[in-house]
Amino acid sequence: IVFHKEKSPLGTGGALWGARDLIEDRFVLLWGDDLHMIDYSSLLQTHNSSGCALTMTVTTSHSSFNLQHMGGRVIRYDKRLDSPEGLNGYEAGTSIVEKSVLDSLGRDGAWSWEEEVYPAMSGSIAAHLDETPFWDMGTPERLRMLEDFLKEGSA
Repeated sequence: IVFHKEKSPLGTGGALWGARDLIEDRFVLLWGDDLHMIDYSSLLQTHNSSGCALTMTVTTSHSSFNLQHMGGRVIRYDKRLDSPEGLNGYEAGTSIVEKSVLDSLGRDGAWSWEEEVYPAMSGSIAAHLDETPFWDMGTPERLRMLEDFLKEGSA
């Protein structure tokens, strides 16, 4: 494992851009505040058969939705929930990405991968549906929910 530490916070996109020389031609993108125990071979199979440069794991088992998927594609992504009508899935924090996506859409500075890449590529993102337990621990309340789940020995 090779670590790349930012000198200052660059957001999810800026951090990836800063580490681009360490990234292979195809990589698994995991958000650090998500836990999703998925079958990676199934995710890779979806990616390989889709012909897409980006495959996103999507769940419908979440308390809110931030994307719309149809016909095996993510057709709209709305992290800020500016227009929630029609949203029917949630990005479950695990994707397979071809480095060409980063090369073509990346840039220097602080920026959000989710707010820039996903909307720009909507319609060209493969949706990998996976309903295994998904934990987004990005808030103290959701972190406590995960802690309770793990204490129960359910993981």
